[in-house]
Amino acid sequence: MVNFLIRKLPKYLQSGITIRKKRIINFLVAFLLTLITSQVILEFITVEIPIFGFHDIVNIQNPNERPPQRREFAGDYSQQNLAAFLEYLVSNNYWFLSSQELYDYFLANPKQEIPAEYRDRKKVTIAFDDGNKSIYTHLLPILEQLENKYGTKNKVVVFVNSGFLGREDSLIKKVNCQELRDGFQKGFLIFNPTD
Repeated sequence: MVNFLIRKLPKYLQSGITIRKKRIINFLVAFLLTLITSQVILEFITVEIPIFGFHDIVNIQNPNERPPQRREFAGDYSQQNLAAFLEYLVSNNYWFLSSQELYDYFLANPKQEIPAEYRDRKKVTIAFDDGNKSIYTHLLPILEQLENKYGTKNKVVVFVNSGFLGREDSLIKKVNCQELRDGFQKGFLIFNPTD
């Protein structure tokens, strides 16, 4: 495109080109420069942070956690796939952002300065909704294994509706207070979904 403009520029400067053609060329050049400039600016000021949200974690190797023993839900995710996914993120040095860090460093006005140890790391937020018991029985062991293997504690955001704490009679069992305390010690960041 640049070579095209360089070849055509001498003709453009000659007096034989009509004013209408010059205006069209001016418009096209201005449009092209604006497009390139905006893409460059967006590339430098835009931070993309993937946020992965999960509901229930099932162990597909356990027959009691598969249909017909257990009702299948659209938000189900296998423990085996989750373990591989989280290990990929940890082994590739992702920064697991809490919702507070997401706000403080990327959304607030003014933003806080990103700590030096995180500046060049890829960012991700992992969230679990509904406070299902599987965050304790299936997620917590994964986080412990990753911490033991890589030596880093990774944070996940857990949204819990306090009205359902410890409910054993719902379709999907819910965590209780002690399980949340244990999870908090090992990387759970707990929020009420209405906060």
